[in-house]
Amino acid sequence: MSFNFGGSSSKNKTTDTLDPKLSSALYSNLDRANSLADTTTYHTLDPSQIQAQMDPYTQDVVDTTTADYQKTAAIDQQHVNDAARAAGAFGGSRHGVQAGVTAANGQNNLAQIIAQLRSQGFTQAQQTAQTENTNQNNLPLALQALLNSTISTIPKTGSTTSKGSAAYAGGSFAYGGKQ
Repeated sequence: MSFNFGGSSSKNKTTDTLDPKLSSALYSNLDRANSLADTTTYHTLDPSQIQAQMDPYTQDVVDTTTADYQKTAAIDQQHVNDAARAAGAFGGSRHGVQAGVTAANGQNNLAQIIAQLRSQGFTQAQQTAQTENTNQNNLPLALQALLNSTISTIPKTGSTTSKGSAAYAGGSFAYGGKQ
């Protein structure tokens, strides 16, 4: 963590002093910024953050999708049974094989749909948690930029011995949080 207050870079002889009230307020704010920056840690993504962002209704969506798909699978199975009856093969070995294949295909399709739903939910939660982390990590940088812009615009009191121009406190604040 470093603070640097520079005087006027002019070759003119100047007296650079801050107004005592302004100086007190400045150092008070710098102390607060110092304590904030020193206690700020770099946030890394961890599984609990992702879990916290998971949609609590995912299981409801999975259950509804499963129920809808099972209705569709039952209709498909009924079509297989109807075709076997029409051919006079209902209850035969070919009908059993066809029914098994239809059921297996249905279960595979359902498993893929559920996996896609859960994967989409995880990806969305991961992206949300990462955005949250990025925002938390950027906060000290935003405070640093705000402090730097504030410091650079603080007018100094003082006098110059040549054609004067307004002198400003030049300074910078560097974030050096813990990792």
